[in-house]
Amino acid sequence: MNRIAVIVIGSNSTRSLCCDETPALSHPMRGRVETRLLLHLNKENPMLTDEAIALLAGGVSQLYEQIQHENARLVGLYATSAVRDAQNAQALSATLESLCGQPLRVLSGREEAAYSFYGAAGDWPRAGMIDIGGGSTEIALGSGDTLAHAYSLQLGASRLHKRQPINSPYDIAMALSIAAEIAEPLHALQRETERLPFCLVGGTGTSVAQILAAQTGRADIEGMRLERQAVETLLGQIAATPRNQRESIPGFPAGRADILPTGMAALIAVMDALSLDHLQVTQRGNTDGLLRAFVHKKFA
Repeated sequence: MNRIAVIVIGSNSTRSLCCDETPALSHPMRGRVETRLLLHLNKENPMLTDEAIALLAGGVSQLYEQIQHENARLVGLYATSAVRDAQNAQALSATLESLCGQPLRVLSGREEAAYSFYGAAGDWPRAGMIDIGGGSTEIALGSGDTLAHAYSLQLGASRLHKRQPINSPYDIAMALSIAAEIAEPLHALQRETERLPFCLVGGTGTSVAQILAAQTGRADIEGMRLERQAVETLLGQIAATPRNQRESIPGFPAGRADILPTGMAALIAVMDALSLDHLQVTQRGNTDGLLRAFVHKKFA
């Protein structure tokens, strides 16, 4: 059985997905490295430093070795928000192409929304999708491989952290205010989102689900219902915990003590703008969508 793989460079994490090249994309193997690319970008002069490029190259190399170990063929190398912002993305592209033999394709915000939706909710009759990333948040409504609406907001866990970190409960209101202002255009979708099932994609959603699952003893977070009130309550608890102690919270993901609270603030703001009181968490996302699109020849 042929194995295929994709690597996606996000603003917080770089992820890979290997699957058997079948319509069902069976036997998935996921990889992830924390590369924090957006935090290496200067707002006034959005250039990736040599250090950032070297760090990312090391992460991509690690994932590429895993792909080779799986005897998989790399069919795509993609990047999202942080690389969209970088003025020297060509230097990064040249480095990575020499490393793994694939040209780097930078996805637009709409493309990112489409692939995340297709990967997470493409089998649903009609649904909505929210993808809270490090540098941007994608929102999509549609059915199958057809989008009715797609938004990409300059709102993400790392981007909001750069503007307003949440180091105490007193910081929450300001972070929520900033996030709500950015999410304001989503209010226009409220009539279409009424009673529409929504899935939640990205590290913020899976991290929150892991913490809440640890509190209840739940082993599997796939398909877990995430209540808006539960997110708000947990945000208050995390904000009240000193940053150097947050990873001692059961289920708390390593390396996200700084950016998880701002990711949660972004999530709350988006849910409020869309008038949603709950979501369904999924570990699928744009890597799944990209491989599905490759196999089914969608979005070509």
